[in-house]
Amino acid sequence: DRARIWYARFFVLLIVVVTFVLSLFPRAVFDLGLWSFSGSSGLFPLVFASVYWRKLTASGAIASVLVTGLVWFVLFYRSDFGGNARYTFPEQALTLGPIVIPPMLAVVTICAASTLTLVVVSLVTKPPKPEVVRRFFD
Repeated sequence: DRARIWYARFFVLLIVVVTFVLSLFPRAVFDLGLWSFSGSSGLFPLVFASVYWRKLTASGAIASVLVTGLVWFVLFYRSDFGGNARYTFPEQALTLGPIVIPPMLAVVTICAASTLTLVVVSLVTKPPKPEVVRRFFD
């Protein structure tokens, strides 16, 4: 028990030191906060679907979480690990015939990828059993 207490104290001290060092660079803290928000907001479609959509499957939920993390990491990497706080994807407007996709903040791309994955995987996998749906929706 004493060892656990010392590990916990050391961990708290480490977090305080890291936080203090980051506070010396206020712009870096804001940029990291922006990227943290982008990653966590990519989970909003899953939360919304789990409350309101009866056809959500476990496979769809898992795929959505994995794609959210993957897309976040790729965009974070492409932004020079948060060095470019105003990073947009695509970097320049993308023209697909009559459709033009403008540059968007990472949060938009992450949410779109999460939502698309959630819906597609849930629709192509076996739907939940009626008794499971009744337990949560009736």
